[in-house]
Amino acid sequence: MTLLKLIALEPSDLTVVAAHLQDAVIMVGDITYSNTARRFAALCNRLHRQYDAGGRAELQRRRAALRIDRVASVRFQGFLRDDRNTVLSVLTLNFAAVADPAMAPAGTLTIVCAGGASLQLDVECVELALEDLGPAWKARGEPQHFIA
Repeated sequence: MTLLKLIALEPSDLTVVAAHLQDAVIMVGDITYSNTARRFAALCNRLHRQYDAGGRAELQRRRAALRIDRVASVRFQGFLRDDRNTVLSVLTLNFAAVADPAMAPAGTLTIVCAGGASLQLDVECVELALEDLGPAWKARGEPQHFIA
């Protein structure tokens, strides 16, 4: 088993990180933000497709850590921050640069989750890491996405 370790330092790097975070689940109680350290961190169970020699995929979950540095503030939308047992299902990451070129490369990094939930992080630049923490286990099922 190869453990994933990704670093993103440019907005274009977020596409790869978002692909590995799609369908990850995060418990609100596993999210932390330190204003003094300017660091956001979350533990998640990310979804991984392990292919055998015949091309068949087995769905696995892997415990992973997401760390985002140089964070000025965090806003939570669509869920209660105090309900530590709420589970968020990650759909993607988005980055919107600030309009003022003098503020570049600052912007808002949004973790978009199912059900209208999101976390918006105001960052001075893109600086994040996603790292697997240990062994994989078989996923209970494949996530279903419905288009309304």
